[in-house]
Amino acid sequence: MTEALSALPGPTERLPRLFGEEQDAELYEEPEAAGEAWRLPQYLGQGADWDSLASWAETIPQAILRKGQQVWIQLGACDLPLSELLPRTAQVTPSTPEDTAKAIDALGPDGADRFVILARGEDATLLLETLHRFDGLRDRVLALIVIDPELAERQDWLTANFNHVGFDTELARPTGWFQLRFLDPQADVADIERRSLALPMPPSPESGRLSIELVELGLLPGSMYDDPEWLARSLVLTVLAWLGSRG
Repeated sequence: MTEALSALPGPTERLPRLFGEEQDAELYEEPEAAGEAWRLPQYLGQGADWDSLASWAETIPQAILRKGQQVWIQLGACDLPLSELLPRTAQVTPSTPEDTAKAIDALGPDGADRFVILARGEDATLLLETLHRFDGLRDRVLALIVIDPELAERQDWLTANFNHVGFDTELARPTGWFQLRFLDPQADVADIERRSLALPMPPSPESGRLSIELVELGLLPGSMYDDPEWLARSLVLTVLAWLGSRG
């Protein structure tokens, strides 16, 4: 991809190649045409369909309140307006892996509390290390959203540690790892290459016990702060629908 982009004269020509303008247009016009898996009520409840979502009808915030009973935690520089949508949100200042794990764990005083964690940039790589080291915390995390993770200097660590054994949980269930990256359409090829680095899909272990489910949300043009309200809504609904599909 980098070689192909280098051969193009500038950002105007790179944008369609990167983001596939016009691609799958028919899918976005009628999502349910893609099949049963795209029907929202089965994940979010009656009345939470695509038409309601498009108009942000009252049934959508109601569905979020019903389904979003997890503790949603933003780490460090990630500060989307989640509290406008969800009943239980918190912010954690990143520190050492030990202190970060303690701070997150303390936000769920009830042992049955479960977490969804968002982290951005260097904080996302700290979150990786923290969860790898503390299995008790991993057991309480249902999903993670990593935005623009800084992975260029972590490739060897990821190869050695980001696998189903290293991120195993007490219960035989996968944790959702949602990754999202943004890119300035005017960026040079070197920045495109750096931003394109993503969490690798780990190979399946011999045991067949999978603990990581990677969900690629894309490499999108712009910044996460172009429309933070829209991004918060999109991420919350995407994760809740995924959790609903996993029972």
